[in-house]
Amino acid sequence: MSWIVLVSLDYGLVGVLSGYVIGQLLAIGVGVVLNTLRLTRPTKRHFRSLFQFAKYGWVGAVTTQSWVWTDTLILGLFVVPAFIGVYELSWQITGVLFLLASAIGSTLFANVSELSAQDETEQITDLLERSLVYTGIMAIPGLVGGIIFAESLLAIFGEEYRIGATVVAVLILARVFHSYEIVFGKVINALDRPDLMFRSNVVFILLNIVLNVLAIATVGWIGAALATSGAMILKTGLTYRYIRSILSFTVPVTEILLEVISALIMGLCLWFLIPVSLASLPLLEIALLIGLGGAIYAVSLLVLVERIRIATARVFRTLLVSIDR
Repeated sequence: MSWIVLVSLDYGLVGVLSGYVIGQLLAIGVGVVLNTLRLTRPTKRHFRSLFQFAKYGWVGAVTTQSWVWTDTLILGLFVVPAFIGVYELSWQITGVLFLLASAIGSTLFANVSELSAQDETEQITDLLERSLVYTGIMAIPGLVGGIIFAESLLAIFGEEYRIGATVVAVLILARVFHSYEIVFGKVINALDRPDLMFRSNVVFILLNIVLNVLAIATVGWIGAALATSGAMILKTGLTYRYIRSILSFTVPVTEILLEVISALIMGLCLWFLIPVSLASLPLLEIALLIGLGGAIYAVSLLVLVERIRIATARVFRTLLVSIDR
């Protein structure tokens, strides 16, 4: 988040790049501190295994860069630079809503890989189903909140950025689907089927390029957000189809729908609580409204979703026991 502070202080592109470097350095530092693994000498078997995975897995890195930069690069061919800056800021803001799903995906990969080696299919299925309950827990309310607060949040960086509000809302939709896609993809890779993700990634890269060219040329700069979202929705569907071909599991549709209902309850409450146009409210009041919205969503989740209520109670009991000790 350091880039947000730097951009708000008028450091522009230098601030965005510096924030990225600062974040990477902090991540490396934390990783070194928390790492408890002991290194051993690898064998030929390890190298063969890595090669078998890497010959398909390298496309994942290309896909990540394609996901981040394709729309921006194609925008540079069709629109004025001012719109590109607004679009990129909108994209970076929505990234906050993907943090939880990214963490869940990384954790799943390690756990599922170990369980797969032990042929614990039932535990893998249970782990995936439970993970899907929490995957969209930030992105889903973020979509509703983005529709309400996008213009005001963008205005923090300058009045000229307000025009990106629609782009933010569309890109958050892409983040919602990407949250589920990353979980499916991590599990597929952990089950040692990188060939399936190879196909999914190639389709996404090509589709993302084609849709962006067509949408931007037809609709304008908002077309980039529509194309990126459309490509990710289709990739999520394809990844879901692939994981269903190798693993039998049940999507917790009811709980996901309850998360959507909780987000809508939050949105309706905020709709009635906001007395005037958000454009005229000071930053502190906007921050308080966002916090209030988060509280309403959290309470709604605890009331409506039993699994989350039980998990939350378990966490609090663990904390209380730790404090007593």
